[in-house]
Amino acid sequence: NHDAAAAGGSEIDYFNPDAKAAMEWTRDAISDTTRAWLAHLPLRRLESDFTLVHGSPRDPIWEYVTSAALARAGLSAISTEHGLHGHTHVPIAFTEVDGRMRTLAPRAGNTVALGEGRTLLNPGSVGQPRDHDPRASYLVLDLQAATATWGRAVYDIEAVGKLMRAAGLPTRLAERLRTGT
Repeated sequence: NHDAAAAGGSEIDYFNPDAKAAMEWTRDAISDTTRAWLAHLPLRRLESDFTLVHGSPRDPIWEYVTSAALARAGLSAISTEHGLHGHTHVPIAFTEVDGRMRTLAPRAGNTVALGEGRTLLNPGSVGQPRDHDPRASYLVLDLQAATATWGRAVYDIEAVGKLMRAAGLPTRLAERLRTGT
């Protein structure tokens, strides 16, 4: 949704005031070349045995996958064994085995085996985690080992917040980085 809004889409009309201010700043900061590149990104991408989306497999822009029921619906919307999504800014894994959904709220170092069932994985967020852990969150896919492992990285949140305030972005956005919310 942020990529589409940065490219000039009307999605910005649905953002909260702080996110809208940040998006307006982004629109002014990026080049026409970047804007055109963002506008041409696919809403869904298939790579190997993965479907990649921002929101959910059913609604790649807006739907949040926050429950096993939504994950099951998302998995039913894809033909690949695995899906990767974001949007919630919260790391989570859903695995469907023998018709049952398992949910994992992964911590750094947690690994999910990809061969145990269909999975829908969220790496969390590098830029604005919302799981009360301010460290950048990421996911490493090892296709040879068939595993997905979550990680965290510390970064200079105070320096980033200072740059955000200097750029005139809403103070609340900088403050949220410290709390991971």
